[in-house]
Amino acid sequence: MTPKEKYQLFVDASGLNENDRGGFLRERGIHSEHLVIWDQELREMIDKKPDPKDQELKALRKKNKEL
Repeated sequence: MTPKEKYQLFVDASGLNENDRGGFLRERGIHSEHLVIWDQELREMIDKKPDPKDQELKALRKKNKEL
């Protein structure tokens, strides 16, 4: 499942009351624990600072492509 799909399911489930959320999750084969894990994963992705090595690699790939 992609981060985008996880985010959409998280948002959809968060907007439901507790009774409706249970049915929503069951229909999709998801446990409430998944929402907690996905919330943490998504927050870490947002908070992650760009790694200088990633920027260097990107620059090298661009230079290589130009050559």
